[in-house]
Amino acid sequence: MNYGILLSKAAERDLRKLDKHIQRESIKALADIAENPYQAGKKLTGFASEYWSYHFSVQGTEYRIAYEIRDDEVIVFVLQIGPRENFYKTLKRRI
Repeated sequence: MNYGILLSKAAERDLRKLDKHIQRESIKALADIAENPYQAGKKLTGFASEYWSYHFSVQGTEYRIAYEIRDDEVIVFVLQIGPRENFYKTLKRRI
């Protein structure tokens, strides 16, 4: 069963700020997450223990997508998309 993808306003801004080829890879990653969000990502721990993180790489740079799985609505709510550098520090501020 595929989940719907819902981007937060901040995640929409994150996606727009990325280069076009990284945007395309991010959209492919979101499609992977929609297919099976539990297998696609890893459950986070600590301050973000209710969220998941999907990891992908483009030209040697690591990127992350932080999301929440809402089973009752069959939706994946995306909180943040971006490079690994300072990703979790920014995520902590957004939560």
